Amino acid sequence: MQSLEKMGYMALGSRFRRISELLYRQCDELYLSRGIPLQSRCFPLLQLLLPNEYQQNTQSLNELTENIGIESALSISELADALGLTHSAISQLSRKLEQQGWIQHTIDEADERRRLLFLSVKGLAVVKTLLPLWLWIEQAIIDIFKETRFGLLANIEQLEHALQEQSIKRRVANLERKKLQQEIQILAYDAQYDNAFYALNKAWLEKYFYLEEHDKEVLGCPQKYIIDAGGQIFFAQYQGDIIGTVALIPANGDQLELSKMAVDECYQGLGVGKILAKAAIDYYQQSTCQLLYLESNRKLVPAINLYHQLGFCEQPHPSAESIYQRADIYMVYQPK
Repeated sequence: MQSLEKMGYMALGSRFRRISELLYRQCDELYLSRGIPLQSRCFPLLQLLLPNEYQQNTQSLNELTENIGIESALSISELADALGLTHSAISQLSRKLEQQGWIQHTIDEADERRRLLFLSVKGLAVVKTLLPLWLWIEQAIIDIFKETRFGLLANIEQLEHALQEQSIKRRVANLERKKLQQEIQILAYDAQYDNAFYALNKAWLEKYFYLEEHDKEVLGCPQKYIIDAGGQIFFAQYQGDIIGTVALIPANGDQLELSKMAVDECYQGLGVGKILAKAAIDYYQQSTCQLLYLESNRKLVPAINLYHQLGFCEQPHPSAESIYQRADIYMVYQPK
């Protein structure tokens, strides 16, 4: 049977949990040996509810009054945010402590729906006993780190910051994007890809609009309406599959229209469209054509943003009316 130790980074969360459970269990054993019926999972909540001025000074707790606790009352939402736990988890934990009489609650005068939690006199008394013990526990853990010569706290802070800055989901997506972009191949027109050209565009158009008669003509016979007319079609191939396409359609003698760009839904958002568009722009720049333009729809926000990034600028339509019923924006390539 494979152990967690041999599972590498994939088991990191499980190993952290195992260490966490071990620390909880050993601290609970320590509390019980001192006659304190406390679960160590409650420590962060009790620590947050204790006023700052008392956290390192047991003498300040000699005269215990309820007012000491109320002064540091916090809502469940505030505790959840501070500890990075769910509202439900804090509610369950606080109910247990309230049943033991260690914490109490009051209603927020500004919002009667909010319960404010604070340490009771009994809870403050328990914390007074615990403060010296917590310092010894902290020192014991510091000694463990010295033995292992590993700056764990600093590394955990960096790990938490890195995860907050960019989630695992985003990081995996970026890795997939990078791999795809490294392996993708851009192919020029070949009649064997006619079916893919039609299918990709049909799926895209039917998702957002519908096939117009002009689309049906061009997609049904790309050789006649694009290639023989002096244009070009590019295809994005990944691991043997055609996953995207774009066309350059001749217009008005010395112009090219960037059109019929579509990407398989499974690969959208991975930068395939940008790679295809750049291939089309490179082709235009090496041609004798004087203008590269496109027509689109403003509701396609990601596509419009991409066109702006690539150097396309919005202009009035030269004919005042597009051949596409769906088009409401005309853009011309104007590299800086």
